[in-house]
Amino acid sequence: MTVYVPGHEYDAFVSYARDNDKTDVGDDTSGWVTTLEQRVERLVNGQLKVDGKVRIFFDRGSIAPNAPLTSTIANAVQRSAILLVVFSPRYLNRPWCDQEREHFTKAAGGVTQAQPRIFLVHFDEVPLKRYPAEFRELIGIEFYYKHPVEGWTAELRDDDTVRDELKVTYNERLRKLRHHLAQTLNQMRRTATSAAPMVDKPAVFLAEPTDRVSRKLRQEIEDTLETRIRVLPSKNYDRGLEAYQTALDEDLKQAVLFVQVLGEAGSVVRRKVCPRVAKVCSGNVLRRRTSPCFGAAPGICRWKKSRRKTLATISSLQPPGWKPVRSPNSKRRLRKRLSV
Repeated sequence: MTVYVPGHEYDAFVSYARDNDKTDVGDDTSGWVTTLEQRVERLVNGQLKVDGKVRIFFDRGSIAPNAPLTSTIANAVQRSAILLVVFSPRYLNRPWCDQEREHFTKAAGGVTQAQPRIFLVHFDEVPLKRYPAEFRELIGIEFYYKHPVEGWTAELRDDDTVRDELKVTYNERLRKLRHHLAQTLNQMRRTATSAAPMVDKPAVFLAEPTDRVSRKLRQEIEDTLETRIRVLPSKNYDRGLEAYQTALDEDLKQAVLFVQVLGEAGSVVRRKVCPRVAKVCSGNVLRRRTSPCFGAAPGICRWKKSRRKTLATISSLQPPGWKPVRSPNSKRRLRKRLSV
């Protein structure tokens, strides 16, 4: 099975105490942790930005209570992108859980580097003073209910053994966990992919977004195309006009397509840069709304088609089927607006 995050053997490693996954005698249903792992895997797969599936290492009780970590499990935790911890007092009392955490932290390069990749699922309440050093800065997600008066706790479930409102809480927190896991995996994949050699990949210039709407859409385009193209610019430009112009020209020389996603605020490309950009992007610009800078210029495609078709058009680097918006006086208006 292919891993989602390049450079790792597993996308996630589930670290837990076996006692938290036990069912009652004669009960054929899956344990609490087993059910959580199955649902997380299914839900996260639906949130991945690129087609694929996550690969999760989940050991179902092959380690004896007094046995050290096997080489298979030690290698798995060291080569995992994320450590998913089912945190409870029983977790702290199991020596192999400590070993799994230590192996992961060492492989990540220390506590600081490991913390963004550790996710806590609180199975039961644990006093803060008992937290290991790796977990003290982490909040985690509570999957237990604490009685407001009597103080007893019980794990949240999605079955007939709990009240309906607790089922809702369980599913809400499961979706929250899914969101953060998928977000981290997508970011790690994006980082690993951008670090890989891309000599043979075509480059697309995605211009700086203008507002929240365009930033969100730009991110969607970048996530969709990241495995097939190089996205420029690869770093933030110096805001000085001369340095900005030089860096922009260098990237535009490499790009085969220029994409400007316009939102409510229009374009943030400087006016002295606009003529250069307009020459490069003529006939190959994606727009969302009318802009004071670009107006209804020839070659600018309106956002009337579906988002899926638009993304497919950009990814192909050849926009067949896109009809430019033409106006009798559009060229004259464009030259007037771009005049400095």
